[in-house]
Amino acid sequence: KEYQADNHGHLPDNHFSDMDLQTVWTTFLKELFKGNIVVWSAINTFKLSKIDENKIEIKYSSDTAKKEFEAIQMDFFNYFKHKVNNFQIEIIYREDITLKKGNLSKKQVFEQLVEINPVLQDLENLMRFDFN
Repeated sequence: KEYQADNHGHLPDNHFSDMDLQTVWTTFLKELFKGNIVVWSAINTFKLSKIDENKIEIKYSSDTAKKEFEAIQMDFFNYFKHKVNNFQIEIIYREDITLKKGNLSKKQVFEQLVEINPVLQDLENLMRFDFN
């Protein structure tokens, strides 16, 4: 009996929304922040968008950041595909230099961290940090 490679033709391809994609991406970034701040720092500006029924576009800021994401993309997409029960997803990468981070002030960095962990705002209110 001859074995043929699976072309994924029989795997589910359920509909998913851009909101599904954004929700899973946000959750993934929050977990990554806790576990690998270096990779999080490289990819947190990526923009993921659903551009067709089974196509996701990933806009990235630099080739270096893209390489950081490629090292962990399997974790994200395996989780996402199972979450939405769609195994026919195609990925398109597009560089977007407008996503590059400039030099952020200490206040801007803190505001980004508050988005991830709102409890930091309570701490700032209590301690009155000086970001100058």
